[in-house]
Amino acid sequence: YEYKSDIWSMGCIIYEICALKPPFRAKSLEALFKTVNKGVYDPIPNIYSKELSYVISLMLQNKAEKRPSCCEILELDEVKKRISLD
Repeated sequence: YEYKSDIWSMGCIIYEICALKPPFRAKSLEALFKTVNKGVYDPIPNIYSKELSYVISLMLQNKAEKRPSCCEILELDEVKKRISLD
């Protein structure tokens, strides 16, 4: 376990808030494991920006080493332009 697992979990939560369903679903635990390992999920609804979809895709990378850290997420242009520090 490492912090990158938390990034993946947050990606799942953000996805579910947008899509109103979890990114990975299956009928059994074994099937869910295989689905998660494939890393394939439906896109979030089109009412959300491509930037949000991109950030979610970074967070849901199968391999932990490919996932961004919290600091890297906050440095993404897609995120920085929506953060107000006023």
